[in-house]
Amino acid sequence: PYRRLDVAVPTQTHNTYYAYSQVDKKHLIFHIGAGNNPSSCNPYLNCSAGYTDKCTGIRPPAGWPDPSCPIENGAHVHYSKSLDGPWISGGAVNINTTGMPPAAGTSNPSPYIFPNGTVLLVARGKDATRFPNGTVKVQHNIFLYRAPAWNGQFEWVRGHGIAGALNVGNGKLLTEDPVLWRGRRGFHILFHSHPDLTHAWSEDGLSWEWSADLIGPPVVGAGDHERPRVAVDPNGDLDAVFMSQEIGPEDASCTYAYKVI
Repeated sequence: PYRRLDVAVPTQTHNTYYAYSQVDKKHLIFHIGAGNNPSSCNPYLNCSAGYTDKCTGIRPPAGWPDPSCPIENGAHVHYSKSLDGPWISGGAVNINTTGMPPAAGTSNPSPYIFPNGTVLLVARGKDATRFPNGTVKVQHNIFLYRAPAWNGQFEWVRGHGIAGALNVGNGKLLTEDPVLWRGRRGFHILFHSHPDLTHAWSEDGLSWEWSADLIGPPVVGAGDHERPRVAVDPNGDLDAVFMSQEIGPEDASCTYAYKVI
C-alpha cells in the first residue's frame, strides 16, 4: 500500500503530472499554481490519511478562511535529481504567447518528453462560455505546445481544430484533464469528459483524431472521473488507468486504479 512520506511541492499546487527527462536525468512535476507558499499559508491544515479534520468532503466547511498568501496561477514545474527530492521550483512554464488565440490556455499541462529532450505539451483553455441568457457553449479547448527542453520556451503549435485548437471535442462534451502518452501505435490522450472519459489518438503527436464515445469504468452514484493518469507496460501498451473519482452527494473523493485487460 501507498504511505505518505513527505511534502514534495507546497501550496498552491493542483493537477500534478509527473514526467522524466532522460537527457538531463531530471524528475519533473508539472502542475498549476506556483507551489511556493509555506504551509502556514494553507488554511486546510491537519490533513492526514486523505481526510481533513471536521471536513465532510473535498471542500472545507463553510466559514473556513481563504488562503492567507497570494496564489500565482498558471502552469509551473518543479524538478529533482531524485524522487526523494529535494524538489526545486523551475518557475512558470515559459510560453511564447505570440499569435495565440484568445481561447488558448496552459491549464492542466500534460507533457511527453522525447529521448532527445524535445517536449510536446497539451493543455487546456477555457472549457465553456456562459452567455447572459444563461446558455452555455462548450469550447474546443485543448491546445498543443512544443519546446526544445522542459525548461525551454514553449511555442504554440496550431492545431487542425476550431481556432487553432486540437481537433478534439464536438462542442457538446467537455475535454479536460488531458493525459498524453506514446504507445506502439502512436500517441494517445485520455480526457475527462464529464462524467466519463474520451480518447484521442495521433500517429505523429501533431494531427489528432477523437472519438465522442464515452469510455471508462462505471461511475459510482452521482460521481465523476477526474484527472486520469496512465501506466504503460514495456511495450508501450496501456497497462492501468488511475483517476480521482468524486463520490456523489457526499462531496468526497478517492483515487481508483483500474487494470486494462
